[in-house]
Amino acid sequence: MPIRSLESFLFERNLVDTCPIDSISGCRLGIDVDHYFSKLLLNKKELFTDAIGGCPTGLIVHIENDLKFFKENEITPVFVFNGFETVNQVEYSSKLFTNPKFVPQSTSTSSPESTAQEKSIFVSSPLLSVSGDSVVASSAERMVASDRGTFKQIVDYQRIQGWSAWKKLLEETKGSYVDQPPTPTQPFKFETKFLEINRFKNELIQILINKEIEYLVAPFVSWIQLAYLFENQLIDAIYGSTDLLLLEKLDKFILSISFLGKEVRYVEKASFLKETKISFNDFVDISMCCGNSLQPETLLSLSASVPDQQIFAYALDLVSTQGFDLYVNLKNSNEQKETDYFERGLATLSCSPIMSMNGKVILYSTQLPADTNTTSTTDSGTEQRIPKNKVPKNVHDYISKRLPDEYHFYFMIGLFSNTKVLDAIISNQYVENLPLAAKNIAEYQELVRKSSSVFKNNQFNILASSLNRYYQSRPIKHIKWFEPQNSEELPSRLDSNLFDEISKIYVKTDNEKPFTLANFVALFQNQTEWKTKFFNQKVIFPGNVPITDKLNTSFDLLSTSLLRFLFLIGFFELKLDATKTKATRLKATKWGDVFLKLKDITGVDQDMESLLLFLILMKFQVIKLNATFDDNKYPSSLSESTKTQHPMESKNISLLCRVLLLCKSKNNPECYQGPVDYSLLCFRDFYENVSQNSRELLESCTASTLVYGEFNRVSLKSNNEWSQKIVKQMLFKEQTPNTLFTMIWEFYLQKMLHSGNSHKEAVQLISKTFNTAQFSTEGEIEKSVLRKGLIFLQSIQSLFNELTQKKLVDETEAEALNKAVTWVEEIVGNYA
Repeated sequence: MPIRSLESFLFERNLVDTCPIDSISGCRLGIDVDHYFSKLLLNKKELFTDAIGGCPTGLIVHIENDLKFFKENEITPVFVFNGFETVNQVEYSSKLFTNPKFVPQSTSTSSPESTAQEKSIFVSSPLLSVSGDSVVASSAERMVASDRGTFKQIVDYQRIQGWSAWKKLLEETKGSYVDQPPTPTQPFKFETKFLEINRFKNELIQILINKEIEYLVAPFVSWIQLAYLFENQLIDAIYGSTDLLLLEKLDKFILSISFLGKEVRYVEKASFLKETKISFNDFVDISMCCGNSLQPETLLSLSASVPDQQIFAYALDLVSTQGFDLYVNLKNSNEQKETDYFERGLATLSCSPIMSMNGKVILYSTQLPADTNTTSTTDSGTEQRIPKNKVPKNVHDYISKRLPDEYHFYFMIGLFSNTKVLDAIISNQYVENLPLAAKNIAEYQELVRKSSSVFKNNQFNILASSLNRYYQSRPIKHIKWFEPQNSEELPSRLDSNLFDEISKIYVKTDNEKPFTLANFVALFQNQTEWKTKFFNQKVIFPGNVPITDKLNTSFDLLSTSLLRFLFLIGFFELKLDATKTKATRLKATKWGDVFLKLKDITGVDQDMESLLLFLILMKFQVIKLNATFDDNKYPSSLSESTKTQHPMESKNISLLCRVLLLCKSKNNPECYQGPVDYSLLCFRDFYENVSQNSRELLESCTASTLVYGEFNRVSLKSNNEWSQKIVKQMLFKEQTPNTLFTMIWEFYLQKMLHSGNSHKEAVQLISKTFNTAQFSTEGEIEKSVLRKGLIFLQSIQSLFNELTQKKLVDETEAEALNKAVTWVEEIVGNYA
């Protein structure tokens, strides 16, 4: 977050200058990703994203247009993402609702049932420990209008409010809605500064990789990493937030770019300090009290004194006009917690970790060199003078515990999708957040519980085994929102080192072909060969193993990681000798047999990643495709008329749509604001949970292979090669598709039921309802939606029948799916 309310202050005081875009032509522009995307997406009003899942629908279009603009103006962008959170940021993101001003309350659109649901969710959340009686105070709008509440709490509550209003809308339109679905009247994300960039960081990185645009993920703070790049002349200018004014070494920076007006808006620090008549140190103190990305809290009761939009101006007046010493008053207030926030923010500013040019994580000072000393407080409470350039002994108290530089490198290139797994190793807790649909579904809770043994125990064991024993000896708490008091302990170190077991499983072909699931499965055509070829008694991680015997291609690295992943989740197992003590070869389980025959079973080699995710979810056996969701709790967007007049067809549509949620499509309208379906979003949560867990475990397998030295790392000569050959080809990097493609099918089939199977009327309904340009071409719906969806449904049908033959799924579930696919083939077969 930028310095609170400073940006509006700068514009009000005319402290933002402009110049033509030509002035930065030919330069390398360092871009703070959080700031850039907050400008990009919030201005585009992507307020229905949380109701359909996935990324903002117009994201790719927005970025491609901006990248085209940069290219036309000869600007080379370098995108820098935020990394791990500092201690202040962690505490702020997990802060409880202790101030009634920020405690959620039902709005007038909420029914008693929805209000109870809101209370139950907020009470049960590990980050929202409040009693039902204390859920009082202001309206949702008042809470959302301020960014001083906990980020996750406010975002979750906004979603709940949106669904409460939508459910009421369905009730009100029950009598009139037949086949034209209503559009929600209340957004699912308010127009605030809150933007969950980490949720779709993978997609952003994939876009940049495909466009061959430079990027990096900073160890911690993106704009401090940008300061280092600027000081070392690796970039020529910085585009970022008002936080950049805290950099003593930086004279000016770009605050915004007008792509239509072709002008740059920038801020000069000297002009700012002259206008405000304060020193740089005074400004830093003001910023630490108002709140910024290094110290997000608002201190000295400023939040209770003035509106959020005027906090900076108010604090500035205290210092410049009244001679108020903020730090002294903070110390005298006996608010030790606030003093700690302030001092940790200053310490992070003066000494923060960055990724250096030689690949090491070092502490970087944002301050100008000086002979003067700065004050620090010792553990005993006495003050002492220490040189500015001296590394503080308590750096872990305000930054974080340190991980090896190699892990930071893999994090920097995007091999690790987010900080969650590595954060858990550092902080000893893995928090399971409320899913996007924000519903406490018993089957989903069971999926979360089962994921501990299948995924998390394994990933933490293989990662921690390469770290200091300090990390191996500490169990990790798996905290679930639905039972926060009963956190499960995940051992970082099992009875045996799991890596010792999987290190004998690897793929070595020395072939540099593209890594795809089709190419991977092709390795297993000769059953007699692969059972012994991919299991070896000779391990390749020791340092004395010749480089030629190690993995030397990206295909072998990614194939090895995937094979180990499949072994850990039960698709493969080891065959023991006659004594039952020694493993002799690799063997596919029944689930592995089905996976290896995917292409033969389905007849396609596309969508294999989606088919694999489907297999993994089915293996958990926590939810059935034909499971009934109570409409009172998980309402579908099918009309009451459809459900009563066509009950069997309604069940068919629901079942088919649950399958189609995995079908990937590029038909995403920009800034979508149309119909939504809660039941589909609830089921999508199951796929997304499996996808996230699979991603984390697969990334852990890949990282452990690299850290242990099984791969010839020097074969990749640059960061770009790491990005193009490794990160770009990794599986599960993208989120589960949003519900748009599935809803198109849902409302198309509903219209066919009510129009006497009039394909023309159904297509007109889809074109009008979803209002997308890609459907303006004649035959486009048939080609990109119906044909694609039908092929995917038939693939899942074939796959499911194979699972039934192996007695891996329930026969009644397969029978229901076969009936539904047969029915839909009769409906759309002539048009797809």
